[in-house]
Formats: sequence, C-alpha cells, structure tokens
Amino acid sequence: MHSSLPSPDLAPVPRPARLRPAGALRRLLAAGALALAAGCASGGAPDAGLPEGARLVELPSGRPLDGLPALVERARGVDLLVVGEIHDDPAHQRLQAALAAALGVEALALEMVPQEVEPALAALRAAGSPDAELRAAARWDDYAPWHGVLDAVPRAEVAGGGVPRAALRQAMGEGVAAAFGEGAARYGLDAPLPPAEQAALEVELDRSHCGALPAEMLAPMVEAQRLRDARFAEALLRVRERAGGAQAMLVTGNGHARRDRGVPWVLADAAPGLSTLAILQAEWAQDAPGDVDAALAPWRRADGSLPYDLAVISTAPTGREDPCARFRSQG
Repeated sequence: MHSSLPSPDLAPVPRPARLRPAGALRRLLAAGALALAAGCASGGAPDAGLPEGARLVELPSGRPLDGLPALVERARGVDLLVVGEIHDDPAHQRLQAALAAALGVEALALEMVPQEVEPALAALRAAGSPDAELRAAARWDDYAPWHGVLDAVPRAEVAGGGVPRAALRQAMGEGVAAAFGEGAARYGLDAPLPPAEQAALEVELDRSHCGALPAEMLAPMVEAQRLRDARFAEALLRVRERAGGAQAMLVTGNGHARRDRGVPWVLADAAPGLSTLAILQAEWAQDAPGDVDAALAPWRRADGSLPYDLAVISTAPTGREDPCARFRSQG
C-alpha cells in the first residue's frame, strides 16, 4: 500500500547512535555546504551533491538538473513538499534529511507516526531524549530509517499521519467518507475517484499485492488507500498551521506522492491556495543502471506520463527478497 511496487515488511536499517540535535544539525549543514561547494567547483554536474551516480530530473520535460543545489532551489518557497520514497532504501531517507536541513524545514509530517502520539514525541524531542524513548513514544518499531530526517530539523514541529487499522477496516467496509468523518468533503472524499484513476489504482494495488487479492477486495482497498492519502494531507496542513504557516514537508511512500490520485491530488481540494511540489525517489533498474527511462518506467501512467514534478534516481536497487516469490511457489 505504501508504494507502487511490491515490497516486504521492512526491518530497521542499522544506524549509528543518535547525536544530540545540535550536533546532528551542525553535521548535516556542514555536509550540505560541502556538497554545494563541490557542485559549483565541478561546473554543476548532474550528480553534484547527490549520491554518486544519482540523477535529478525535471518532469514532465525530462531535463536533468544540477543535483542537490537545484533540488533545494526548486523546493525553496513552495508551501507544501510531498517527498516520496521506497521505504527500505536508506539513500532515500538520507536525501530527505539533507533536503530538510538545507531548507530549514519548520514543519514535518511523517506517514509512519500516529497522530495521537504527537504531544509525547514533541516533548521528548525538545528534551533531546534517546532513540529508545522516541521510538516507544511513537509506537514505531522501524524508527531507525527516519530518525535522520527528525535529527536534521530538531526544532521542527512534527505531525503523524499514521492511520489505525480499525479506521482502514472501516474505510473498506463503509467507505472512505464514513471512516474519515467530519471534514471529509474538504478532502474530496464525498465523491468517487474519476473512473480512470479508480481503475488504475485497483491495478496498482493488485500488482503491489502480487495479484493475490480477490477481485472483490480491490475497490475496498482503494477506499483504504484514499483514507491514508487524506490523513497524510491533513497531517501536512495541521503541522504547517502549528508552525505558523511555515513551509511543510511530508515524508511518504512514492505511491502516495502522486499528483494524479495521491496526497497532492487531495491537497488541490483541501488547500487550493497553497503551492505543492511532488518528488519521486526511484532506483536504477537492475538490468539497466544509468538508464533514466528504465528507472522511471515503474512509476509511469498508462499514457506514459509521470505524475510528479521532480524525480531523483539515487541508488541501485536495494537488496531485497522478491515479495511475490512465496505466492508463485504456492501457485
């Protein structure tokens, strides 16, 4: 449900012990300054400031941009940043942290954190509490991959968009508007998706579940996906308001960062006066490293277009088991 590609349950990525916020911020800012200097010295090579071999691409033109400095420049001044990722790719989380630090983001929303733990998480962050306490407060077992972005902006307001399983079940049984409750119309939940987007999302969900879902489950699964998109959008707007209208960043899966039916599409209804930037983070294709078209192919619409504003192709595919192998072996 969290991206357009099937992926396994994700284990925490090992990371060094947590730095105190001020130290983490100093290190990130220093790294950003070095990356920027390297980009200028190299004449603005496409991978300047990004991981070696990475590329930043403007959409829909496909024009290459000059690395992290160009990404920061495009993002600066935008009201709402929707930054996608493949959840088990640590390079994606490192880029989110670098971008947040470079922009000085003051409002951060995370797909993975439940809303009800925000007060406890805020208090512990303010106290510089260790990882174990933060993880416990957030009820977040796989905390490690995302603590980098939290450390990057230690003074930022943080909101959670995590949706309880009971609410997802309600969306599947009673519809997304009933599950969302008051305010559903603001987020476009009182109307169905356009038929083409409904069909495309059903195909995506079927593929991401290895073709193992009964056909009658697909429409209810769309309702659950829409609930997540709306709650993530709500979290982003909520944390922006709490930060006094400052620029706000959402960290979410690539499937939720789509302009055609994801969080940016919801925000067009919920906050039409605010600007939004949708960023895809992709990986090089296993059999075609360096081929931009092949890397972006999994995220294209049926008409060949890409429903994002920018794409970052940052790494080779992360080593992961084929999540559909078990279903094939049983078939």
